[in-house]
Amino acid sequence: MASLLNALESAQEHGFVTLEVNIHNSLGSALLAAGRTGDAARHLDLGIERARNERNDSLLTKLLLNKSLVWKRRGD
Repeated sequence: MASLLNALESAQEHGFVTLEVNIHNSLGSALLAAGRTGDAARHLDLGIERARNERNDSLLTKLLLNKSLVWKRRGD
């Protein structure tokens, strides 16, 4: 998890938006697997926002799929 957070910080510093979105998605998946649905949702929401702003439908689809898994886990 720490390495993903470091990579996220670096991607943000260098303006690598696509990489940033992918890292948010990876963090969301890892946090969901660890049972940390609140943290997972937060990262997925950040990724969704960035993917929408960039009009990256491919990444948006992946993020929304993972967000649906958060909703399922929560019982929403």
